[in-house]
Amino acid sequence: VGLKATAGDATVEIEWQAPPAPPSADVSPAKSYNVYRGVKSGVYGSRPINPSPLPQTRFRDTGAENEAVYYYVVRSVANDRPPWRESVDSAEVTATPQDFTPPAPPRGLIAIPGEGVVALTWDAGDERDVLGYVVYRREPPQLVPVRLTEQPIPGTTFTDRTARRGATYVYTVTGADRSARRNESVPSTEVQVTVP
Repeated sequence: VGLKATAGDATVEIEWQAPPAPPSADVSPAKSYNVYRGVKSGVYGSRPINPSPLPQTRFRDTGAENEAVYYYVVRSVANDRPPWRESVDSAEVTATPQDFTPPAPPRGLIAIPGEGVVALTWDAGDERDVLGYVVYRREPPQLVPVRLTEQPIPGTTFTDRTARRGATYVYTVTGADRSARRNESVPSTEVQVTVP
């Protein structure tokens, strides 16, 4: 009873409460538990996702994929070895893991000023889920940077064609991933240039 599922980053934490003591000797008490998972409501795999029956009332599903919808039930187990004597399904719960981890900040940012332009380049990140990069610029004494790229750009170069001659700018770049949340990294190391 009381089954709960809490989604994390590629994981789902499942908790429940032990069933009450059986009302008669004809009903076997619960010794352990099996967790079943499906991708469709009411349809679960023929085998539990835990490798062996669980003595505790919690389980962490580390085989989940982000952005996928999962359905879980738990069954009480009354014996010590297969074939398992299981209860009927608990109430069903659902969870959708999400990517909460931002990419690492880009490295190697270089800014090369030209006549009314600033060319930026940086190193690509190692993460496979990087969607692209976001370029920011601030003009001292301003402290809050302005976003120059509306959407993450796929490459590792950008040319700022809105730079004013004689102005001094500070640039940073962040990485954004492909998750639905579009997790964004902390900014790269700042680089400062003066436009000739």
